[in-house]
Formats: sequence, structure tokens, C-alpha cells
Amino acid sequence: MSLSYNYTLPTFLGRHQFTLPFSPVVYSDGDQKNSKTVFITTYGEKFHREECHYLRKSKFGVSIDKAREAGYTPCKVCYSSEPSIN
Repeated sequence: MSLSYNYTLPTFLGRHQFTLPFSPVVYSDGDQKNSKTVFITTYGEKFHREECHYLRKSKFGVSIDKAREAGYTPCKVCYSSEPSIN
């Protein structure tokens, strides 16, 4: 069981604006398969780990699948040691 809130985040990628839906999980009693959370910014093009120094205050947690669907690619600093993420 998980409890989440649904939000819609307006995002700009280059000159294109699109809407990225995301659901930050507030409570979960079990891990869901492939539910890895990554972090994006409103104007960025990369997804990051939460502790990345490239993230600013405007970070949003989304699933890695949603980030990829929206066109985000992995940060080279965060995922340099994980070639399978790229």
C-alpha cells in the first residue's frame, strides 16, 4: 500500500514546454519493482541523485521511468559508475 499525492509540474526542455505528472510517495509499506526515485529540476535536462551538487532548491522527486519518458537523461556525475543507467 502507498499513499501519494498527484501533482502536475510544468517543465521546459529547450524551447518546448510540457507537463510532467509525478506522484511523490509519502508512505509505502513495500518496495515496488522499478520504482527508483530520481530528482529533476524545472529547467534541467538531466535526472540526479538527491545529494548531487548540480541540483538546486527546485528539485522534484519522480520515478526514473517518468523522467526517461519526459526526455530526461542521467547526470554524468551521479551515474558515472552505473553504465546500465545510461
